[in-house]
Amino acid sequence: MTIPDDPVKWSPTVVDGNGTKVMETESVHEPAEAASDVRLSRDTGAAMKGVILDTNVFVAAGFRPQSASGRVVEAVRNGRYRLIWTEATRREAEAVLGRIPRLHWTDVSDLFADAGAFTRAVAPDAFAYNTDPNDRKFAALGAATGCPAVSSDGDLLAHKEVFSFDVLTPQSFLQREGLDPGGGRKAPRA
Repeated sequence: MTIPDDPVKWSPTVVDGNGTKVMETESVHEPAEAASDVRLSRDTGAAMKGVILDTNVFVAAGFRPQSASGRVVEAVRNGRYRLIWTEATRREAEAVLGRIPRLHWTDVSDLFADAGAFTRAVAPDAFAYNTDPNDRKFAALGAATGCPAVSSDGDLLAHKEVFSFDVLTPQSFLQREGLDPGGGRKAPRA
């Protein structure tokens, strides 16, 4: 299965300053059409959920692979989740990782698989209330796909109540998905 043609209901009355139709932040996603659970695992054929990772998750994972961010990235690497991305989110990750000593784009570039590319239009300008323009592309991708966004960014997290998709910290994502049985603590050894 692929990402549906129209996963978001559009409002014809919401336009940006150029007269271009944009989506409302209260856009409704049809459960059966959500891109977050229409992916198939290459290995098992089981449903693979989509997830959006903010660049700060890749940075934190690069410095601390055992951190919550590192465990989220590892869950994508292991095929439990499919990274959903746009060209703009990929370019940001590549640029940021390329500027930070000790981090390398090549360490995560394989996660940006063609199967996770979202090539339909997104509307970052619909999220102008988010004070960081660099965060708007992640919000627009989340609204367009219904996939959860994992981020440590204060602006995205501050607006999570108005988004039509989930924005979670790496730790919250792990807990929600049952990947962190200790609530932040390491599970006891058997």
